[in-house]
Amino acid sequence: MVLALIISFVSFIVCLSIGLLVYYQSSKKLEHKLFFALCLVNSWMALSEFLFIQSSEPYFTLFWAKSNIIPGLAVSIGLHFVFVITGIEIYKKKWVLGIIYIPNILSYLYIVITGNAVIKIITDTWGNEVVYNEQSGFLTLINIWIALFGFSCFLIPLFYYFKTYDLKKKKQLIYIAIGFSLPTILGTASYLVKPFTGIDIPRVSSFFTMLLEIFLGYAVWKYGLLNLNPATAAKNIIETMTDLLLIIDQDKRVVSLNNAVLELSQHRYDEIINRNISALFPEKTLHDFFDRLDANSAQIESRKSIQDNIVRQVENTLVTKNNEQIPVNISVSILLEKDGAKAGYVLVARDITNQKKATAEKEKLISELREAMENVKTLKGFIPICARCKKVRDDKGYWNQIEKYVSEHSDALFSHGICPECAEKLYSHEDWYRDEK
Repeated sequence: MVLALIISFVSFIVCLSIGLLVYYQSSKKLEHKLFFALCLVNSWMALSEFLFIQSSEPYFTLFWAKSNIIPGLAVSIGLHFVFVITGIEIYKKKWVLGIIYIPNILSYLYIVITGNAVIKIITDTWGNEVVYNEQSGFLTLINIWIALFGFSCFLIPLFYYFKTYDLKKKKQLIYIAIGFSLPTILGTASYLVKPFTGIDIPRVSSFFTMLLEIFLGYAVWKYGLLNLNPATAAKNIIETMTDLLLIIDQDKRVVSLNNAVLELSQHRYDEIINRNISALFPEKTLHDFFDRLDANSAQIESRKSIQDNIVRQVENTLVTKNNEQIPVNISVSILLEKDGAKAGYVLVARDITNQKKATAEKEKLISELREAMENVKTLKGFIPICARCKKVRDDKGYWNQIEKYVSEHSDALFSHGICPECAEKLYSHEDWYRDEK
């Protein structure tokens, strides 16, 4: 029993430690989150196995036995992880994630609640051991489902191993394939040892899942499996761009897009992918760009000249799911195959709503200033004024009081008073003036 307990406890520590190391290396990457989740599930399996082997209380023994039956959830996370690593974007569809996770979660809950998978628990040389209900059709179906996922986790990396020409990527993928194959191969072999050899060995499944985590963890540190590389860097840049980026085939259908397109258009991914570009840009001017590029590219043989033939910074309108029209600046260029043949188009668009508002506000301010300047009345040039009475002659030859003339030719207003010199001339003989003075 001691050996089985040591293996289970060490597996728990190793799985949890590797998961934490990878997660804290970069907690924002989806690959790291999935790997960490896989490590958590496997570490929980190891811990429940450790507690189950030595448990003596029937209730807790059964509880830990049920808790240990979660390989289905592990293979679900593992398959999700493989999809992300190999770049199979089918995992972005919600129904695919539903197929991956929901059946395994429901089956696990069914087993935990009903306990139909376990017939009894026996005690042998290596501690407690579960006797499963091999006649259960439901349990057989679950095992087939888990085996299918397990083989997929092995076969998909192996397929991409032969498909890629990147030597570093090949090493990464082969470690993934080996890591996911070990629990199935070694687990099956361990059950055949005693019947064929008579040797009783501890059958602790946590040891095999620990090997999986070690192989994946080694790939992380040795080959930078989850670290930044040119491919993931380019993908991250595209996904975090604020500009809209769409890849369009020769039939004007959208074959790839970034998150900015979904955020601005308010469409779902499946509402745009494989649809005609007119779903987003219905204006005829956009299709004229494609026609112009096609016409020019047909007359040019050199690959360099075709790449230089780009429609740049042309204002257009993006129509959202709610039929809201958003002004954008677009650039369209031809996308080429390796041999120089045209594969489709690359369209980049930028939301210029704020720019348009700023321009409109600027034009409004200029218009208001121009109108104010036109309404300002100014006096300039020579003004004919009487040397004695100070009347001013207007353009029609009439003599007007200076107050009237200035008021008509400017925005000035007059407030009458009397200066000290005039007051002395007018009121010096008055007693009240002398007394006030």
